[in-house]
Amino acid sequence: YELLTGASPFTGPSPRETMAAQLTRMPEPLHLCCPDVPPALSAVVMRCLEKSPDARYPTADALLADLEAATVATPPGAVGAGATGAA
Repeated sequence: YELLTGASPFTGPSPRETMAAQLTRMPEPLHLCCPDVPPALSAVVMRCLEKSPDARYPTADALLADLEAATVATPPGAVGAGATGAA
């Protein structure tokens, strides 16, 4: 999330509030805050951030399969400069 947006998905004015955000809040979906991020990649990243372990990927192989599918569905150059300015 942070690599694509340039911001942490969970922040707060104190470490305690940042930890509380990790437990209680879902960040804005990537494709909404960064229109250059394809919805398929956004869905993969957001699933990795799910609160419930049962909602996250059960294995690294399952995550890799969805990342590969998102890559195939993404036109070249679609994920560009983003918030960090890096290409």
